[in-house]
Amino acid sequence: MIALAVDAAGNVYVTGISAAAGTGYDYATIKYVKGPSPVWPSGYTLGRGAVFSGDLGSLLLNDNNRLVMRPGVVFPSQEPPIQLIVNATSPNETLSKLEFSVEAHCSASNIEQRIALYNYDTQTYETLSTSTSTTSDSTTVVVVTSNPARFLGPSLELRSRVSYKAQGPTFPYPWFARVDEIKWTITD
Repeated sequence: MIALAVDAAGNVYVTGISAAAGTGYDYATIKYVKGPSPVWPSGYTLGRGAVFSGDLGSLLLNDNNRLVMRPGVVFPSQEPPIQLIVNATSPNETLSKLEFSVEAHCSASNIEQRIALYNYDTQTYETLSTSTSTTSDSTTVVVVTSNPARFLGPSLELRSRVSYKAQGPTFPYPWFARVDEIKWTITD
């Protein structure tokens, strides 16, 4: 015998009974909690810059196994010389909240980190965070509660662009951007 119930918060309860020869009845109840779903990258490309070390696996865990990038050889000053484009697929078609987080640091103290998510309504990247990167790991989290569905593509794709650019009168070359983990968190 199995029973299923859903509470007002959307949590699902499954309960059941089974009988085994000589052991009597066994009962089990499992609660499935409705909540945020983490989504990790499925791929990345560099729009600008070059990979010094690491790979896609370097972006999946907070484990100090980093994707290390450096600026390209030639670049105009108005464009960030490192542009990491990361893709993922949402498990849900509807979003009430979207969080995007990047754990990273740079080898110099005057490097700007810019986080942009691809807006599928306007077909452009929308910058949601601009800050000075730290020289030791720190996590930047962008939270979108107003129309987060604009960042969800027709095939449930998610896309971000994390850019790095040296600021100020001193140009610290060579410098590196080191990304340890990138993750979306989807709430439906």
